[in-house]
Amino acid sequence: MQNNIDTTNTVNGKPIYYLVNVSNITLNSASNAGAIYCINCQNMSIKDQVLQNNSQSIALFNTSDSRFDSNILSNNAVGIILFNSDNNTVLNNIVVNNIIGIGIVKSTDNYLSNNVANSNIVGFDVHESTNTELNNNTANFNKDNGITLSSSIQNKVNGNIANHNGGGIKLFNCSNSLLNNNIANSNRYAGIDLGSSRDNILTDNIANSNREHGFELAGSDNNTLRGNIENSDMDHLPDDSPNRTSKNETKDQDIENKSFIDSTISAILSWIYPNNSPDNDSNNSINNFLDNISDDSINVYVHPGDSIQQAIDNSSSGDIIAVHPGLYKENLVVDESLIIISKPREQTETIIQAADPEKDIFHVVADNVTISGFNVTGTDKSGICYTGSGGIIAGNKLLSDRYGIYLKKAENITIENNNASQNGCGICLTDSSRNKLVNNEVSYNWFKWGKYRNGILLKNSNNNKLTSNNVSRNWDGIRLENSSNNELSKNAVIDDYFCISLRDSNNNKLLDNNVKSIGYSFEITLGKSHNNTLRGNSAGFMTEVKVSSGPESTNNTLEGKQHIRR
Repeated sequence: MQNNIDTTNTVNGKPIYYLVNVSNITLNSASNAGAIYCINCQNMSIKDQVLQNNSQSIALFNTSDSRFDSNILSNNAVGIILFNSDNNTVLNNIVVNNIIGIGIVKSTDNYLSNNVANSNIVGFDVHESTNTELNNNTANFNKDNGITLSSSIQNKVNGNIANHNGGGIKLFNCSNSLLNNNIANSNRYAGIDLGSSRDNILTDNIANSNREHGFELAGSDNNTLRGNIENSDMDHLPDDSPNRTSKNETKDQDIENKSFIDSTISAILSWIYPNNSPDNDSNNSINNFLDNISDDSINVYVHPGDSIQQAIDNSSSGDIIAVHPGLYKENLVVDESLIIISKPREQTETIIQAADPEKDIFHVVADNVTISGFNVTGTDKSGICYTGSGGIIAGNKLLSDRYGIYLKKAENITIENNNASQNGCGICLTDSSRNKLVNNEVSYNWFKWGKYRNGILLKNSNNNKLTSNNVSRNWDGIRLENSSNNELSKNAVIDDYFCISLRDSNNNKLLDNNVKSIGYSFEITLGKSHNNTLRGNSAGFMTEVKVSSGPESTNNTLEGKQHIRR
């Protein structure tokens, strides 16, 4: 690794930074780097880089005490690789369409948090490393595993999301590690897979709707599993299997280990993917409309390197704009009726990152605008801010924004099948009415923006319908403030600190929701709220929903297994 390579060498027309035996250097976007290598370095800061088409875009060898923040890395063999490098911090990076998103090899005491590794072959790959911490990262839609640890010990994997991968979280030949509060759902194989691993502790993880097993323990001994939710038996191997596991502590499963049936997860899943929801016809019509847009009907194509805003400005009302996959760094203003969609793709995402983080990424001030299929990230304002009527926001991923989706004085908007996670607030409606929120995934909206920590928030908003949304691991799951005549039905509001809260909100209907609080004693809170109807809500198998209602709340109707405490 002791080479002398200066910045006259380039990749993609940008200089290669090959830094050897240096310390205390910061490389930000002004460096215009094409690739960055740090060899025997200390206290480096690499941030706000956009790197692509490399073998390794950011490579460390024997480098320590450094920070890598808010970089975007795509179409590489490896986005970020740490080899024999200790005590480094990797934060807020986006790695997509690589073979390996972020790799850690023979390294110690590294910390990875709030990174997104989607649509790679493997999202995160940790090999022969010790004391690696992976906290609150997202690894979705990777071809193989979302998160892989092999031949590694004493690692902590907490609060990560690994959905829709080949496998969710995979440990092979690992020991003395802690897996806590992770979500690994809807993977093609196992949600969480321990192969030949021992002495690990798995607590409060969720592994549902995986095609094979929630938890796989082939050849793995002396592991402890408590408080997990899964979609099959913990130890599924037959008695005569040569890889039969042993001595794993899964006792008292019906008490400590919330089983798939007893926690009524099957009911939750039927609500997340309803066949007979009241909005099913409209859902199908929207999906069919978006899926059947033909090439002949598209008016404008946008390719990487083009400006989406220029395409918007040059379009006429009613035009369809199709954006090819890639990275676009823009803030967009939409002031006429347009359909703006990401052109269908297999693995590569269409990412729109804020050029100015103090502005909304999509700022819509027109009626009948459709926005669909984008990964929207990186603003201190809103990923999508809509002021108008009659629009569709569907199939988008909104991540690391203050507000994922923000409706302000908007009406008759359909918000469907979006993933609004790891924002300050996932979806917020202010002074907005007659909108529909259907089948959205809204989770982990709490840790970034202090007071902004709601999954779904309605303020001064009336006559809206929230149906079949999955709202989990937020501080406030669904909160209504001064909002009336709304209907919340068949939502799964699970493991939020406060699940459903009403404040100064009247005449709302809470119907057939599944609610389970984590931390707070009550699933539903009514504060100065009157004439609300709570019917058919469930907190799990044979468990009453606990409702907190003070004397200032009157004439509320409770039907079903719901117990009110004043």
